[in-house]
Amino acid sequence: METTIDAAGRVVIPKAIRDRLGLKSGTPLRIEAIDGRVEIEAVCTEPHLEWRNGLLVAVANHATPPLSPTDVEEALTGLRDERLTEILDAK
Repeated sequence: METTIDAAGRVVIPKAIRDRLGLKSGTPLRIEAIDGRVEIEAVCTEPHLEWRNGLLVAVANHATPPLSPTDVEEALTGLRDERLTEILDAK
C-alpha cells in the first residue's frame, strides 16, 4: 500500500491497516527513523483494572487488536515459564 505526506507533514494510515491492527482515533503511536525507514508502532500502555460481572479484569486503555488463541497460549506459556524459573531460582 502507498500513501503520501500532506503539506502539514501528516500521513494517513490506510483504513485496511488500521482495522487489521485495531488502531482507533487517539491510539498512542511511537514513530522512529531507523536505517532510513520510518517505523510506526502502537504504544502499549498498562491496562487498568475494572470490576465486570463480579470479576476483576484488565482492560486496555486504548483500542487493541484481538488476540488469537496462539497469542494467548504463547503468553500463558511464557508467564508460566518465568514463574517456574523464579520459584526454582529462589530455592
